[in-house]
Amino acid sequence: MLLGDGAIGFALGDFETLVRHGVNVTAIVGNNGIWGLEKHPYAGVCSATTWLADLAPGIRYDKVVEAFGGHGELVTAPAGIGPALRPRLFDARVSLVNV
Repeated sequence: MLLGDGAIGFALGDFETLVRHGVNVTAIVGNNGIWGLEKHPYAGVCSATTWLADLAPGIRYDKVVEAFGGHGELVTAPAGIGPALRPRLFDARVSLVNV
C-alpha cells in the first residue's frame, strides 16, 4: 500500500485495526511535508494561502504504527528503501515504512 503523508492523516488510526486483526500489510508513506493534492493546485491560484496545505516535516508515522503493535521503519535515503522493504515480504506483521 502506498500513501502520502496527507493521506496517512486520514488512515493512521486504521493501522490499529490492522494490527489487532493480524492483517499482513506493508505500507510505504512518502513523507514530503505537504498535502500535495491541495498545495499544488492552490499554488497557482492563491499563493498566499498555500501554507494551509503544509504538514509538519519529519513526522514519525512509523513510531505510531509501532505504538499500535506493528513494525515501523524510517528511511532517510533512497538506498535504504530496498533494505527496509525486503524483510517485510516475509514478515506477517503490519508494517509501515516512512520514507
